[in-house]
Amino acid sequence: MTARTRRKVATMIAATSLLAGLGVGTTALPAAADVDGDGGGDALCYTTSTYGETWYDGLSASKRYDNRFWRFNNPTDRAVIDIPAGLLEDRYVPQGLAAVSNWNGTSEDILLISAYRDTLDGDSAEDGPSRVYGVVASGSRTGTGLGYVTLGRTPSGDNLALRGHAGGLAVYKGYVHVGSEKAIYAYPWSRIKNGLQGGSSGTPVRPSAVEGTTYTVGFMGSGDGYLWAGRFEKDTTAHLNRYVHTAGGNGRLTYQTQLFAPKKTQGVAVTDRGVLFTTSWTRGDRSNVWVFKRGVATRTDANNSCFRAPSMIEGVTTLNGRAYVIYEGAAYKFLNDGNGRPRNVVSRIHSADLDDLFGLLTNAETND
Repeated sequence: MTARTRRKVATMIAATSLLAGLGVGTTALPAAADVDGDGGGDALCYTTSTYGETWYDGLSASKRYDNRFWRFNNPTDRAVIDIPAGLLEDRYVPQGLAAVSNWNGTSEDILLISAYRDTLDGDSAEDGPSRVYGVVASGSRTGTGLGYVTLGRTPSGDNLALRGHAGGLAVYKGYVHVGSEKAIYAYPWSRIKNGLQGGSSGTPVRPSAVEGTTYTVGFMGSGDGYLWAGRFEKDTTAHLNRYVHTAGGNGRLTYQTQLFAPKKTQGVAVTDRGVLFTTSWTRGDRSNVWVFKRGVATRTDANNSCFRAPSMIEGVTTLNGRAYVIYEGAAYKFLNDGNGRPRNVVSRIHSADLDDLFGLLTNAETND
């Protein structure tokens, strides 16, 4: 996504080597129109929805989403985690999503969320510094929020806060990388961990390195031994750039090659089984979840599976054999800017079994 364009209106991958809720308080505004009757330009995507109420806010996105993103141990145990307390309340907008296993030496796994605070025009509150929030994703404390870390923007000198879009987030070889505007910031994991262990703090955590980019970083992910970053493109395939760490560079990056991602990409997760993309555009249009095989060069019915998801999807990550996705539609900004309530106001992180998702590549009709 671009730094601002995506938010201003009422809201395939080809690779030669890799390719690879509940609602919150609402306003009196009517829901934004569902404008994806033409398939949102994604003719290959599965669109059949469920009639009646769903287990998340708003209308059903698709039967394939509804039947997969709540499966866990039994049909009554929906695999959802609340967006951590304080993020939405402080009027932040969730963006990137990443995972850390055994984060504090107790076998507890967590999810990290990058977020920005861009207030409404005329709002007297200041735009806030970018943050990374933490929430427990395994064990007896699942769903427990860990507060936030305020992000800095300078490795040395004045300890200034980063006040950018924070659209991409990835954990890669000991660093938490955050993509914001035309730069990727590298924060040593130890600094982020210490911040989360100490509770929320307004003191910025310094990056160890800042890598400038020629594009506005809108989404990020890691996997297959690489860091991945790209820009949001509404009408054309997005550029997906592959990086490795520069030797001795304190988290600096070396660009390797450029691949492709679907239009409207908001998140990417790379696994040894394939690649997941989340795509969305506008608050009234359903999002998409794309599942791609590895090693494909064109987008066809045979090499991917795509299905509709609730509106305003953002980052995606994997952890313990599951995929997790996050949404921005519950943010104060989108509920109060006068452009209509999003089609779905999702204030929880949804999860699906990777077997269910990659199984669509070979048996798409099963349990639609």
